[in-house]
Amino acid sequence: MGHVFSPNRMGSLISGRRHQAVQPREPLQRAGIEVGQRILDLGCGAGQHLPVYLSLDMGIKFTCNRF
Repeated sequence: MGHVFSPNRMGSLISGRRHQAVQPREPLQRAGIEVGQRILDLGCGAGQHLPVYLSLDMGIKFTCNRF
């Protein structure tokens, strides 16, 4: 079995430096996501980019369910 990331270290996934390195708009544009499509992101981590996605003016609706 591969490496399993400990949930106790989730805070290390949320940082300003990491946010600057991964621009949230870019993956959406590269994936060709269009208005009306439904996308499921499994294993999306701590949801660091969700607030940014929610604020983007791209005509895309984002929903977050935490289990």
